[in-house]
Amino acid sequence: MNKKKKKLEGTIENYPFVEVQWLDTLADNSWMTIEKAKKLKPQICVSKGHKLIQTKELITIFADYSIDAEDKSLTVGNTNTIPGAWIQEVTEIVIK
Repeated sequence: MNKKKKKLEGTIENYPFVEVQWLDTLADNSWMTIEKAKKLKPQICVSKGHKLIQTKELITIFADYSIDAEDKSLTVGNTNTIPGAWIQEVTEIVIK
């Protein structure tokens, strides 16, 4: 199935670069005591990219983009969508 890539409006400056700190599952398949298992906690992960959308329910960022040679529109790749409940902090990073 051929899907045409949806091009973004504006320029890359319309999509701020952010760092997202978020909680993720800690999986461990080793044998351990009940006491040790009770101490396991989700891990804080860090992702960086350009913010495409942020709502109460989620944030979507993209790490890669290309600029169309003819119409200068953007297409994106390497996207991450993180559930809002997992997000600990979002910090805008100014790139000079």
